[in-house]
Amino acid sequence: MGRKSAKPSIETLRWYTKGILPGDHCLVIGGTSISIIREAEKKVGNVVVADFSEVICRELKQYVSNNVTVINSDILQAPADWNNRFHFVFADTLINRFDWEEAKQFSKEIFRILRPGGQIRTTVKIGLYPMDKKLIEIAGEEAKTFWDEKSQTIVFSKAEKWLERGLVAHGSISKKDLLVWYTNRGREKRYSLDDLKILFDHTGWINFHTEKDYLSKDRVRLVVTKQG
Repeated sequence: MGRKSAKPSIETLRWYTKGILPGDHCLVIGGTSISIIREAEKKVGNVVVADFSEVICRELKQYVSNNVTVINSDILQAPADWNNRFHFVFADTLINRFDWEEAKQFSKEIFRILRPGGQIRTTVKIGLYPMDKKLIEIAGEEAKTFWDEKSQTIVFSKAEKWLERGLVAHGSISKKDLLVWYTNRGREKRYSLDDLKILFDHTGWINFHTEKDYLSKDRVRLVVTKQG
């Protein structure tokens, strides 16, 4: 259980939880982010975790204490009773799994569920992944069947013809599991810093800040605050 590759560093875990206090209401989006869940639990005691996968939620409950409440929920349609509930929301590279419309919905939902003065803290991969580049190169002219240059959007399920040759290592995850995983992935946009500014550039969001993630060349830490 837990992410087998691209795990947040100790420094990034400390960044996620810096300044949070006992009693703060914290939401971690993504049931495989066990290191973030446990780090937040150390600081606040009780943590809520949301994941759209019923399987991941069921497995996660075997790895965390009773202080962690696991909710099977799509964050793009968060529970209605979460209005103004959380002081902090943590999401590790989650935005990279969304296309542009989903990312805009994510921004709206996070704004709704944060308390005034609350923060979203997330990491975001900037630009293309190595596997994106490899698939586009292998497919050549046919890459347009799964890659839209204008919107910087990739659809792995439409790249099935080239997936096996285009796979790159993901820690200890087997090739078989990777092929199944990527074949079932949806549309994903590749983001620039300007995209992130646009995403959180609407009334109510303040103090947009990015910084380089620890020892990463192409991943940033992003913090945005809901106006109090």
